[in-house]
Amino acid sequence: MDSGPSPEIFMSYKMRINIQLQGVASGYEEVRLQS
Repeated sequence: MDSGPSPEIFMSYKMRINIQLQGVASGYEEVRLQS
């Protein structure tokens, strides 16, 4: 019945995306403060 990826893989994948987005956001903050 369960045809999608397992929740564990999905959660770890989502966490990795969130970490990357946070890194990009902090990068934007630094650029904005320097200019």
